[in-house]
Amino acid sequence: MILITTSRRPTRRVRSFCKDLAQVIPGAVKINRGKKSVYEVLAEAAQRGLPYVLIVETWKGNPGSMLFYRASATDVKKPLAIFRVKGVKLQREIRKDGKIGKVERVVIESKEQTELTKFLSKIFEVSRDDEENKVVSITISSSGEEFIMDFKIGGEEVGPRIKFKVLRLGSL
Repeated sequence: MILITTSRRPTRRVRSFCKDLAQVIPGAVKINRGKKSVYEVLAEAAQRGLPYVLIVETWKGNPGSMLFYRASATDVKKPLAIFRVKGVKLQREIRKDGKIGKVERVVIESKEQTELTKFLSKIFEVSRDDEENKVVSITISSSGEEFIMDFKIGGEEVGPRIKFKVLRLGSL
């Protein structure tokens, strides 16, 4: 479970990106940040019982970076991880037929078990059971230092597609 929000003055594209992420991550809560400081956002997440916070920052009108924090009402520390977003394809650009509904589980598919897949498994609370509920599979592929994260339901891509570079990856 994670709280998703934006930087202080987000563009429409960044708000749409956050909404898309909240739709495909089970238990994710999206809030409008407004004038809240990072401390206030982390305190709100702790109050709601959400262990992690994702803040999407804007760069030239697009999502520029994704900052992952551990929610705490008492202190603000450095982000657990920082992903520099190189490119995004939103749900509306991938799917033409509308909403995907409520997602119940996440499965991460990757060629190898890396620190990144372990981190995302912990943040997104990946489940291990084999129920056939509404399952989102996150496919992570890499080319050099850049990664591409796809969200799929039943083999069909539902978006968003994120191309990013890991700038910092801390331990949970």
